[in-house]
Amino acid sequence: MRLYLEIIKDVNGHNKRSVLLAISATTLFLIVTLAFAPVQFETNDDTFFLSVIAGYHTGTPTAFTTGGYVAISFSFFVSRLYMLLPTIPWYTVAQLFILWVSFSVVTFCIFDCNQMSGSSLTISFIGAVAFFSVVALPAVVLLQYTATSAAPAGAAIALLVHYKKSSRAYLILTVLATSLLMAFSFSVRMQTFYLCAALFLCVAFICYLRDPERRSHLLMLTVIPLAISGSLYVVEFATYHTPEVSAFMEYNIARTQFTDYASPSYYDAPDIYSDAGIDYTEYKLFCMWWFLLDKGKRQTGEYIEI
Repeated sequence: MRLYLEIIKDVNGHNKRSVLLAISATTLFLIVTLAFAPVQFETNDDTFFLSVIAGYHTGTPTAFTTGGYVAISFSFFVSRLYMLLPTIPWYTVAQLFILWVSFSVVTFCIFDCNQMSGSSLTISFIGAVAFFSVVALPAVVLLQYTATSAAPAGAAIALLVHYKKSSRAYLILTVLATSLLMAFSFSVRMQTFYLCAALFLCVAFICYLRDPERRSHLLMLTVIPLAISGSLYVVEFATYHTPEVSAFMEYNIARTQFTDYASPSYYDAPDIYSDAGIDYTEYKLFCMWWFLLDKGKRQTGEYIEI
């Protein structure tokens, strides 16, 4: 209880203005961007993951995608949201929420750094506007799970660099925030997380060498977030190696290849069709689609045999 009160007191202390400014500025940025900019996915990877998690292929939302990309800690949570309210684009909403949290943290570091140095608030706003324009805007307008994974990891690195040895409450808040951000990064795309984690360790090592007074705190800020992300990897590994999930993934990986290769010819990729359980007869039926030449007519028209 005493620690909880210390944390509340610390939030209401010298960092309160920076926190409020960061949240307000980031929220305003997202509202304006979503209102006036055409937000879309940059690649078909996100479209595929969305359709699998939302259950557009099978009719039932699922947490199992392809393994090694989107972590089950992310897809499980999002798939359950689709089960509750399938009309809401939860995959997109989840990415925007992670970006909002990440950008709020980076903006907090900008405002708080200038406040601690006694600089003018105008300089802080200039720095925030530059960050939103150069980094945040492209990440929101062209959503991509790679950029969404990199954003929280970048915010965690910003927190690590910005951290100054202070009260126990502030240390705990920073550790919790850094752990959450690194967990977000791992969950959205694991390959991106591995690269960001290596950069995170390099920055932590440099800070460790340059500031002996912060070494004990820096160890906590480094080890705990990576340990939590490591526990998510253990869950990921254990889940995808169960017999039931392994059997499902054989089919799911074959289905992924159809998306990656844009439904190739049977002669060009027979192994892909074989893995998916599709023989040549079924392939011919798949290719013989009826294209109505006149949309105003309800009669079946000519068709093109591919």
